[in-house]
Amino acid sequence: MTPPFGFALIAALAVMPLAAHDCCGHDGYHHRWQDGQQQGQQCWREWTEAAPVDTLQGTVAEINAISDSPVVEIWLKAGKDTTLVRLAPEPFLKQNGFSLKPGDSLSVKGYRTRSGSDLFVASEIESAGKILVLRGERGRPAW
Repeated sequence: MTPPFGFALIAALAVMPLAAHDCCGHDGYHHRWQDGQQQGQQCWREWTEAAPVDTLQGTVAEINAISDSPVVEIWLKAGKDTTLVRLAPEPFLKQNGFSLKPGDSLSVKGYRTRSGSDLFVASEIESAGKILVLRGERGRPAW
């Protein structure tokens, strides 16, 4: 006996948001900010599916603030290429002695997102001999 059409439709609609959702468009967490602190919930997708780790070296061309979020993004210029790099909340960077400005040399370890954008999510940054881990091996933020 086959289930009624309505039941099958409801089951399909319940699963579709999960199948369509792609957390790799950001750093693997649903973010909500409250009083300057991240209140995150890990996405359903496993981090083992994330893109391989890569390293970019270049100069900070521009610093962007993400609206409604303390997370800092920079444009990193390396030769002819300029890449958008997501770092961490500004208070976390400052607390760890990182105050970036345009013209600073920076080495960034991380990965490109799978969302089709050119966003590079940083897991570690190095500037002026200082290293700061931003995310763990599986993408969990250090802040």
